[in-house]
Amino acid sequence: MTLRQMEYFVAVAERGSIAAAAAELPISESAVSGAISELETIVGVRLLHRVRARGVTLTAAGVALLPELRSLVTRAREVERSAAELGNAVAGDLRVALDPVLTPVLLPRLMSGFLRQYPAVNFSFMEGNADEAQDWLAKGLCDVVLMYDLGVRDGLNASRLFMVRPRVLVAEGVVGSEVTSISLRSLADEPMILIDISPGEAFYRAILSNAGVTPRIVHKTSSVEGVRALVARGFGWSMLLQQSRSDLSYEGWSYRELDVAEQVPDVALLAVTLPGRLTRRTIAFRDYCTKQFAACE
Repeated sequence: MTLRQMEYFVAVAERGSIAAAAAELPISESAVSGAISELETIVGVRLLHRVRARGVTLTAAGVALLPELRSLVTRAREVERSAAELGNAVAGDLRVALDPVLTPVLLPRLMSGFLRQYPAVNFSFMEGNADEAQDWLAKGLCDVVLMYDLGVRDGLNASRLFMVRPRVLVAEGVVGSEVTSISLRSLADEPMILIDISPGEAFYRAILSNAGVTPRIVHKTSSVEGVRALVARGFGWSMLLQQSRSDLSYEGWSYRELDVAEQVPDVALLAVTLPGRLTRRTIAFRDYCTKQFAACE
């Protein structure tokens, strides 16, 4: 017994004629009549009285079986819809690669909101610099890379999430509370703490060079929190793209974030993916990030 046979029988029973059912399905009358004949052979009883020019009437067996067959057809359609919904669901593994400098300022917020919206996703992340992350993407070890627009390789798809401009960090008390911007030239002779993760270090050095400043670098660190802690303790000044919602270091010491007086470039934060390998969950994550940051701009 097939779903097609049952479906055709129910259609004929509800419409009162083979011709009306065939027009509604739509299918040829001979196909409908043949399917019902097959069904009658399988169940071993006649289900319809065929009366020429007067349509059809149900036999006693047809009347008895109609509710069960209608229920089976309805249930089959429900299963089809459920399967389609499962096929369209955002579920499964999602692996996000990003630079460690982005982890504390982006990842917790994105993970929390995305998983509330898509709880069936198994979210994991990998930390590495931009080159490492793009290698992982090419090898299929991750699905999407979050990175600044600094050295994106040809052939990758990059969606802009938001724009950010580097700012200067100084210890509390270095400038008055009314000061909101500072010239890089005024800091040329002051000790500097430089973030040394590629390509960030080259980016900051280029900004300083364009401003005619040769920095007096006294310390380097790969940790954003390390930069903030050293600046807050008064060991020097620094520049960062990663801006904090707090003006306190990990130790609880205050520092200031100031705009740069000179012209400095804005940098885009990107969601980078590999063409031809976009899963529903990758697209959902990229779109979620885009909407989240668009609402904040």
